[in-house]
Amino acid sequence: MEQSIETITKRRSMRAYEEKEVSEETLSEIIRIARSAPSAGNLQSYYILSVRNKKLLKKLWKHSMEQDQVKDCSVLLVFCADLEQSAKKYRSRGRDLYCIQDATIVCAYAQLACQFFGLGSCWVGSFFEEEVAETLELDQTKYLPIALLPIGFTHPDEKKRMAKRPKKRKDLEEVYKKL
Repeated sequence: MEQSIETITKRRSMRAYEEKEVSEETLSEIIRIARSAPSAGNLQSYYILSVRNKKLLKKLWKHSMEQDQVKDCSVLLVFCADLEQSAKKYRSRGRDLYCIQDATIVCAYAQLACQFFGLGSCWVGSFFEEEVAETLELDQTKYLPIALLPIGFTHPDEKKRMAKRPKKRKDLEEVYKKL
């Protein structure tokens, strides 16, 4: 249990990576673990793409406000909401909310899996979704890009920088209330 808690509490957004490839075996494990995330009605209304192609990463970097972690990672996971899957059961609420929640929670599980495997990751939510969808040739009536997750072996300088900057959290009373 101690290791599980540390996996959660020690996770940090890492933005600089070594030029070292994450193996397909490790990536498959990350996806397997992420897929254990809960979803509305167990519909798993999400779609995940992995991108290693440097030309595609460079285009996605442009569409994500030139955030270097997008082009410098070993692999980029793109989490999309499957708009129609959830709508089949939950109508507009499924299309407008539940599939987005499904895509975000599976991405969060992937981040924790990366931490468990000693890899760095950084949630990227700032990007132009239409351009990302076009670059990845996604059917935009079916899939909506929700989050980009660059993954790689964290650069030693980034580890040092993050160790010097402890995570500041709001006081419990600011975010929690007993009723």
